[in-house]
Order: sequence, then C-alpha cells, then structure tokens
Amino acid sequence: MQTGKLDTKINLQKLYYNTNSLGEQVPAPIYDNHEVWAAIDYTGGKEQVNTTVAIASTDVKFTVRHSSITSQVTTKWRVYYKTDFYDITRIQHEGRNRFIHIYAVKREGKE
Repeated sequence: MQTGKLDTKINLQKLYYNTNSLGEQVPAPIYDNHEVWAAIDYTGGKEQVNTTVAIASTDVKFTVRHSSITSQVTTKWRVYYKTDFYDITRIQHEGRNRFIHIYAVKREGKE
C-alpha cells in the first residue's frame, strides 16, 4: 500500500457504554473522535428480506497508517464516513507497524 492512496478522511470513534434499567449495555452519547486519512475499498454487500423489512449491508475495508491512535482501535469502535456509521468487524495489521486494515459493515433497515 502506498501512503498516497490514503486520500479520504474518516473518523474513528471510540464508544462508551452505560447500563440501562434492564442491565443492558447501551451506547452513551459520549465518544472520542479521531480524524485520520484512509483508503477505502468496498468489498461486498447483501440484502435480506423478511416479511416487512429489507435489511441491506455494505462491507468496507478502510486502510489507515499505524499510529498511537489507530493501534488502539478495536471492534468496540466505529467508523464515521460521510454521513454513515460503520460497525467494525475485524482488524488486520500489515507489516511491522505500517498499515492497519479495518473491516467494517454499514447496515441499513428499510420498511
């Protein structure tokens, strides 16, 4: 991967969670936001149809440079790009502290 291909700004967001009255973990309205340069590769997608709802998902690979911030990213974080949120599903390191591939999925429900 050439660093010149990292031409798109994305936001990596570390989420915090609260416990609701039922004991469930729910995202808190607070999060850490880190803007980084990335290369974006759309790797696939699918659509499922239930009786009344169609659920579409888009699989994306974001490639970022290794840094003190990006090395902390886990699957509990999310990516914000343009106007969409992407749930991180997998993280893969390339080389010795060179690049990090962040695999994520955007889910949309339609009625």
